Amino acid sequence: MMEAGHTPRRLFVYECHGPRSLRSEPVEEGFLGTWPELPFFYLFFDRQALDVVNRWIKCEEGLTLRGSYEIDYDQWQQVATTDHRVGPFVIRTRAGEGRQGQVESTPCSVSSSFIDPGWIEEEGLIPIRLDPGLVFGSGLHSTTRGCLIAIDRIFGAYTPRSVVDLGTGTGILAVACGLLGAPRVRAFDCVPMAVNVARENVRANGLEGVVELLVAKELRVFREPSDLLLMNIEWPFLQQALRAGDWMECRWVVLSGFLESQWKELKALIPSGSHILFREVIDGWVTVAVTGTNGSTMVER
Repeated sequence: MMEAGHTPRRLFVYECHGPRSLRSEPVEEGFLGTWPELPFFYLFFDRQALDVVNRWIKCEEGLTLRGSYEIDYDQWQQVATTDHRVGPFVIRTRAGEGRQGQVESTPCSVSSSFIDPGWIEEEGLIPIRLDPGLVFGSGLHSTTRGCLIAIDRIFGAYTPRSVVDLGTGTGILAVACGLLGAPRVRAFDCVPMAVNVARENVRANGLEGVVELLVAKELRVFREPSDLLLMNIEWPFLQQALRAGDWMECRWVVLSGFLESQWKELKALIPSGSHILFREVIDGWVTVAVTGTNGSTMVER
């Protein structure tokens, strides 16, 4: 797995195809992790590993190698090389650690050109220490920024007692909720590599006792509803989750991962008894906060 503090300049990706979940992973130096997109599996290395992959495939019945790719890390993951602000948060990635950063051009951003460490403390901004590794959620994508802004607005009026983050990725949204004072945050992802990265980020922000991480795919793994549910996931999975209906038991729900052109279709999946609290559009990507059956249009601290 990718070690904390180590970012490879080049990534070697091996695309495999198989009829079932993997029973193992390569145990070799340079192996960074596996990203499943059933029936495909993408193996990441920081060096050429064709011989390693071919030997490993022989132990995985039915698995075949479909292709291999070599790309720069920056092509795979967009990571800020300086601190950047979204709402009340200042995101500090490993690539930008210790450097002042230009402020994000997003709603709730400040107009100053640079973020000074002393000014961060004076203004009461909240640093999020983040190492995205190979996982989505560096803080730059419009959906992540929209969710951070939505989280700030909800926490500005009410502190949820419990939060669930579906498809946590790097854990950035779960960490944000923990830093804002949520006493219990449960975050899960169906990709083990994402959960491992999120666990490191939770630890880096001192939230081990607040954020619980789990490898899972469906919301029903949590038997009791939460005050706040976060679903920043890909459009097909977001549609599936909304149709399943489990989300309606939560008090407030933040939805993102869809384009403005898909808003009408998504809105049709929200029952008439639910209320839209607010809607944010950044670069064509929409983030919306709605109420569940236990929700209220009035949020109070």
